[in-house]
Amino acid sequence: MPKRSVNPETGEPNLTHREEMMVDAYIASGGNGHQAALQAGYGAARADQSAYQVLQRAIVQQHIRDRIAESHVTPEEIIGTLASCMRGDLSELLDESGRVDFNLIKQKRLGHLLKTVSTTIHETKASGDKPAEVVRTIRVQLHSPLQAAAILARLHGIDTGPSSPG
Repeated sequence: MPKRSVNPETGEPNLTHREEMMVDAYIASGGNGHQAALQAGYGAARADQSAYQVLQRAIVQQHIRDRIAESHVTPEEIIGTLASCMRGDLSELLDESGRVDFNLIKQKRLGHLLKTVSTTIHETKASGDKPAEVVRTIRVQLHSPLQAAAILARLHGIDTGPSSPG
């Protein structure tokens, strides 16, 4: 492991460059250690093991906690986002012709509803009397409203598990 530099102002040890990259990627990926390790340059064959080892270090855990605290996310904001995902409706994301309207999504601040967006382009060549054509298809997947409801129920202390025999 590389020797750590020390912050001259606080006397606290600094993260190594790779640890900093790991913390950034870990937060950006929503806590996915495997993905964070890959983005930080650790080998794919041992990404899970590398993530575990790095994320167990007290200095790394403290930096993650500090970064999360800096984000100023309140419990009310988390609950509000979950409630919005639970109530999310695909029709809110479409224009009058039924197409996904990304300007509308930005305007209404509904981007958090989107889980995945993929685009497929299919080209056909001109043949005989039929002109060449390009068809662009956009596939949108929303976050699961049932999963959001289950998380909200758990946060509010509502038992969503199977009922136990009495």
